[in-house]
Amino acid sequence: MIDQPRYAEWVRLSHRTGRFEVFMVVVVQGLGKLDAVLTAQDAAYLTLPQRERESVENSLDLTDRFTYSYLWVLGAYEIVRSMDQRCRQTPSPVDDTAAKLIRDTKHALERVRVPLAKFEAARRFSDTDTTVAFPALDPQHGIAWCVADGVFVTRKELSECFMSMLRAIWLLTGGEWRVGRDHKAR
Repeated sequence: MIDQPRYAEWVRLSHRTGRFEVFMVVVVQGLGKLDAVLTAQDAAYLTLPQRERESVENSLDLTDRFTYSYLWVLGAYEIVRSMDQRCRQTPSPVDDTAAKLIRDTKHALERVRVPLAKFEAARRFSDTDTTVAFPALDPQHGIAWCVADGVFVTRKELSECFMSMLRAIWLLTGGEWRVGRDHKAR
């Protein structure tokens, strides 16, 4: 089960990371496929009656989706962190506006990534957030984490943030840029 249009969009968007590192394209496609699978599985799960959700098989599948979502956050964060790092080099692969969008996406991901990976609140949220991102289930979007009292962040929200950033930086750079030394990506 996969959300095929979502996966196709990830593949299209993945080529926009080639400006930062050509191999990022492949990694983003893999993360995109995982996102498209998890999105479809979460949507199917949310349509099940409560009694079916509680079956052993569906409970085990939910546990798997939490694990895959955890790994998706870690992988997505590392891609965006690497893009942000490259934006601070001279010359930057993008202008200041695009670099800020990348940094903002990194900050959105780190709010969940830091407590998932390090069991501490992200520094910029240390006054409000817990040291653990507690697994939760959002009734509309599926897998989520509770990062502060009453504050939930869904995996789908994070993936939408990542996709939106890729769409926006493409527009900000005029829709074309150099990849490596001799190749162009669209």
